[in-house]
Amino acid sequence: MAVRTLETGEWEVWRDLRLAALADSPDAFLSTLAEESGKSDEVWTDVVAATAAHQRGNLWVAEWEGEPAGMGFGRLDPELLLLTIAAMWVDPFARGKGLGMELLEAMMDWGRDLGAERAELWVTDGNTPAERLYERAGFSPIGTPAPLREGSDLTVTRLVAAL
Repeated sequence: MAVRTLETGEWEVWRDLRLAALADSPDAFLSTLAEESGKSDEVWTDVVAATAAHQRGNLWVAEWEGEPAGMGFGRLDPELLLLTIAAMWVDPFARGKGLGMELLEAMMDWGRDLGAERAELWVTDGNTPAERLYERAGFSPIGTPAPLREGSDLTVTRLVAAL
């Protein structure tokens, strides 16, 4: 098991993980497979390059036995001392092995090292495995649920954890 940030030229890794995540767990993300699968290679390249070059944002990949098996995004707001975590997903073949917690802890450690005092993320209500993972990592719900996306009956809840 390994967790690391993506380098500029690894746009295909991010694209493949992102599309797999949207296909596997369409109710866990704001965007949809239809929206994301239509993006050009140039768009994917630009997203990864811009994030890799940014000092306060990182795309993360978790690997299981050398294969990309999970992903996440972390962004630091230094004024608010806040780490925002998004796009968390672990491939079904690697679930139940602790990869999600390793990925989450790596992002939280990174945010803490950059001065964040708390982390936030959103989880789809009823996504019990994700809710349990975040609870084990110290996250608690805050505020009221909001719609996942326009036209959806699903709701998401904001979770916050002290770093």
